Amino acid sequence: MDKSQIIINNLNFKYNEQIVLDNINLQISQIDYLVITGKNGSGKSTLIKCLLGLNKIDNQIITIDGVSINKLDKKGIFGYVAQESKLLLDIPITAVEYLKLYKSDIKKIKEVLKTINAKYLENKQLNDMSGGERQRIFIAKSLLNNIKFLILDEPIKGLDKAMRKSFHDLTNTLHKNGVGIIIISHNLEELDMHITKVYDLEERKLSEFNRTNCKYC
Repeated sequence: MDKSQIIINNLNFKYNEQIVLDNINLQISQIDYLVITGKNGSGKSTLIKCLLGLNKIDNQIITIDGVSINKLDKKGIFGYVAQESKLLLDIPITAVEYLKLYKSDIKKIKEVLKTINAKYLENKQLNDMSGGERQRIFIAKSLLNNIKFLILDEPIKGLDKAMRKSFHDLTNTLHKNGVGIIIISHNLEELDMHITKVYDLEERKLSEFNRTNCKYC
């Protein structure tokens, strides 16, 4: 099966006339395990919002397989896992109940939970789970739509060593099964060694790490 490719071509973005992204060019393949790093406020979240269609951009600035992102159903392309929402911790809801909010097909839900080795969590309440367990359920939510790319925002923040290993094992499995992985993180040292590309967003511009000098690439 052919792998999808995202092409970002001369992306510029402003908030109230303040330039946030300046002439961003990037190609992301479904075979990539990619990291975008940068300080807080560097524009990482803005770039992701452009990919997800939350920020309005001109046609053909971002394309997937030659089609403008503006003309595509992003739910069938991207899964997005944000930094943990504290709101969910106040709701007494099990993993299956939470996932049914997004897809009523219980067979599909159980299939996804089995795929990510989280079947044991199906009747456990979110507010009784560890941070790593909740993250696994949020990833399961994304996988209900047979996505091509999974975007994870600061996914290892707050996870201990064992949970980080569990997270890396999961993302490596998803990557091997054909899901492109895009991680947003400011801490490269805690990331997995299977990543294929690392980019740095600094002063509104994006640049690729020199692979010969980057031990994480």
